Amino acid sequence: MNNIIYFPYYTRVIFSIGSLWMLIPIYYSYNNNNVIFNFNLIFNMFFSILYWVFNNHNNLFNYLDKFFSTSTLTIIIYNTDNYIMYLFIPFLYFFIYNGRKLMLNNKYEEHLIIHLIFRYIAFWQCCIYLKHYNFHIFKIYTNIYILSNYILYKIFKNKNIYLIK
Repeated sequence: MNNIIYFPYYTRVIFSIGSLWMLIPIYYSYNNNNVIFNFNLIFNMFFSILYWVFNNHNNLFNYLDKFFSTSTLTIIIYNTDNYIMYLFIPFLYFFIYNGRKLMLNNKYEEHLIIHLIFRYIAFWQCCIYLKHYNFHIFKIYTNIYILSNYILYKIFKNKNIYLIK
């Protein structure tokens, strides 16, 4: 497999802007006085944005993004009182594994979809952990998430810029 990863510009834009979705769990973790989780989410968002803006696979930002993403999910699983959270674990592994395979095989369209689904599941894990969920919120966030990613895709897809490592 090729270790040089050429992420298309549109993918990087969608993921960097999409990292701002973590502001919602950050806000609710701050209001719930969940200090460790709050700081972890802030760093998670910060390094995710930096990684996708200054994308260079296997650089410091990439490792810090992976570390804080993993620690976010670990904090949730370790501290949850909602056992439904454990049902998310196989799906997260599935999307991480398949997304990585697609990424390493330069299948960026498929990787985009898989990674957006992974982020969607992780976002809802954060919201459920923070007890910020109901059917109405779920419908609103889901529609905005899909629509915003679709709009970003349509705007930036035709900008055929590939930034090299």
